[in-house]
Amino acid sequence: MSTSKSLILNENIKSLVKKQGFSAETVDLFLKAAMDGVSRGVNRSLSDFRKSPRDYKFRNCKSSRLSGLSKSDFELEYLKEPKLRNAIKHLKSYGVDYYLLEGKALFCFKKMDQKGRISGSNTKRFKEIMKDGFVKYTENMYKELTKMGILKPLPIIYIGYQLDKLGTTLLDVKCVYFENDKIDYCFSLLDMYRTNLFNTNTKQEDLVEIQPSIKAVSYTHLRAHETR
Repeated sequence: MSTSKSLILNENIKSLVKKQGFSAETVDLFLKAAMDGVSRGVNRSLSDFRKSPRDYKFRNCKSSRLSGLSKSDFELEYLKEPKLRNAIKHLKSYGVDYYLLEGKALFCFKKMDQKGRISGSNTKRFKEIMKDGFVKYTENMYKELTKMGILKPLPIIYIGYQLDKLGTTLLDVKCVYFENDKIDYCFSLLDMYRTNLFNTNTKQEDLVEIQPSIKAVSYTHLRAHETR
């Protein structure tokens, strides 16, 4: 997996990096690994569905396969990159997988419909996340984060894959973040990495120097998000 020497960022990625305080290089590597892993995992699943339709005709069989292979292939991607191995921590809360990046934000991999809605968006937990941008923790996850010295609620960012209407073709893989009941930013990872994002002909003024900006969160706010 290659790393760009000069990270050229569009407005959405600048917002992500500045808001969450990631290092530009690390988030670049993470998103590239997410795009590669999810794309391969989803396409492998779709191939399995075509080859053995009888094996996937029952409820949740296809969704479980899509979810499992997309995360499995993502993990294979980031484990190949030394700079990501120590930057990512795999956590679970309420049966959901989260990937903590640099101790600053959680990433969750989900199916996304063509209107940009995340799978499970009608649940109470998802609506709470959309409202304040943070995820509630189980007691075990809260303890793990405390051991790492993380004493603040963490924002959750989604990596969502989109299929066509027939559910047979991968259309896109997107990065999306919700805040105050609306999308704060959403952009296509396929557009980022399948086009020449790091074009050497880009003008100097298009290069962006990243300055992390994270607001402090009170311990009271943290306890408000702790599972009771």
